[in-house]
Amino acid sequence: MSPDARRWVAGLVECVALVVDHLGSGLTLLAETLDPDAVVRDDDTPPARTTVVDGDHTHHLPGDGTGHRLSEDCPCVPRITGFAATGSGDRWTYTHNDQED
Repeated sequence: MSPDARRWVAGLVECVALVVDHLGSGLTLLAETLDPDAVVRDDDTPPARTTVVDGDHTHHLPGDGTGHRLSEDCPCVPRITGFAATGSGDRWTYTHNDQED
């Protein structure tokens, strides 16, 4: 296989991996929307108490009394818990973690 063909196949595999990742996030978000009590969570994090929409991002903030930054580089190391492709662009959902004072 030529180097150009290998690069093309590698690019195609990367695109497929991204699509699968986005589909998984979208399906989890859909399941939570349809029946939040039926979703099995992989951690013991209590549900978020505040939701803030900031541009193309939605942030679920815990009620821990600390100041969370509405960005992915918040000190609590938020995790991506949702993704939706909309007509006006992508919307990411971040769930922030409790912080100790």
